[in-house]
Amino acid sequence: MSLPTFEEAQQAEGQTLKLTHPEGGVLEVTVTKVESKGKTPDFFGKVRDPFTIFFSGVHDDHCPQGVYTLHRENADPWEFFIVPIAKNGATNEVTYQAVFN
Repeated sequence: MSLPTFEEAQQAEGQTLKLTHPEGGVLEVTVTKVESKGKTPDFFGKVRDPFTIFFSGVHDDHCPQGVYTLHRENADPWEFFIVPIAKNGATNEVTYQAVFN
């Protein structure tokens, strides 16, 4: 498993990923937005320019923040730390984000 590049994340925008819930089961989340945080100066050890991936899914129960594996169709899975940042009580839609620095 690898971390996504900004370009890979952009290509996944609009795609539905399968996230394994810690209490069992699989939740579907959609990549809703990929946002660049701008260019940073080059420095020793720099891996990437920062960006954020936003996901959303309709769930009765949200996933707590933590490291999750997200399975993509026809591609290697990603594994990284996500945080729930909002829940719409009327629709049960939960928004998550993953930040890459």
